[in-house]
Amino acid sequence: NIALVRFASNSRILQDLTTCEGKNATALKKRVDNLSSDGATRADLGMAQAESVLNGTGARANAKKVVIFFTDGEPNHGTGFDESVANTAIQTAKTIKADAKMYSIGVFKDADASITTGGSGFFGTWTDKELFNTYMHGMSSNYPDATAYNNLGTRATDSDGKPTAFYKAATQASELNNIFNEIQEEIIATAQSPTEVDSGSNPNQSG
Repeated sequence: NIALVRFASNSRILQDLTTCEGKNATALKKRVDNLSSDGATRADLGMAQAESVLNGTGARANAKKVVIFFTDGEPNHGTGFDESVANTAIQTAKTIKADAKMYSIGVFKDADASITTGGSGFFGTWTDKELFNTYMHGMSSNYPDATAYNNLGTRATDSDGKPTAFYKAATQASELNNIFNEIQEEIIATAQSPTEVDSGSNPNQSG
């Protein structure tokens, strides 16, 4: 099953959990295609809606739960990087990650999954690139216990002891197909039961 949550200046559930085949799949694609930008990037509101979907009556207790969070904008009420929006979103994500795997996808000119800390700016300040990328790591299951962009906690490792790669970085929208195919393969490879997927809004729009 799949659900769609949109977030921009506000957030709403575009589609509660439903099967993704036939007419339902067509309707889901149409909902995504009809998305439009709306100013801010309220990831905090989007995560609250995603949490309500996963805790709703349509969620199956035995399903493998996966959240795909993707955005092309900094978390904010309007412009720039808003620490309050970012950290509230990360804290909600922490709750979700207790029962679900969470991927984050950043479509952003400075998207770089190798960045996990900050302070390289003048007098130890954080650069915009560091803020965005640490935030995206904190949103993902790379850091299950993250509570803030600057308090990520311990990096998760896979069965081979290597750092997990739940944050996928893209510098342009054309890279998204490969990223989603990669995520699909990872989900299928680890699935032991039916899977629910909860995704954010169109990465080419606000959110």
